[in-house]
Amino acid sequence: MEKHEVAEYSSGEPIDPKRGDVRLRIVPDEMCALEDLEGDCFNPKANPDTPASKLERDREEFIAKVDREGVSGIIGEYFDGEQWQHADSCFGFVGDDWKSSGYDTDIMRVTLNEAKDARVCRCCGRPLVKKAEVR
Repeated sequence: MEKHEVAEYSSGEPIDPKRGDVRLRIVPDEMCALEDLEGDCFNPKANPDTPASKLERDREEFIAKVDREGVSGIIGEYFDGEQWQHADSCFGFVGDDWKSSGYDTDIMRVTLNEAKDARVCRCCGRPLVKKAEVR
């Protein structure tokens, strides 16, 4: 799957049934902290070759982008016949930075694999329970 294809499938709607009942959802990241998002990107000690004044300008621009575009996460889910199941996720993307991150394709790959491994009854479409899951 190409990176641009993944971006097309991020609406939260199921992907073409030929690919399986999988979807990517983009959701707000309600747990992020600015300090975590910044990391050491704007730290003069970690970036000795960049003038401190430029680091401060870049930090101000970054904070403005966070305020303007928000922070989100990607959740990959597949339908097991009864409900949507979580396959993989990653959070902390500013704006639409997730689109070219590589995480989008990784999450979709994991989600497609999980969907392929899900066992569903051919008659009723409900998920089949594995012996290890029976209590």
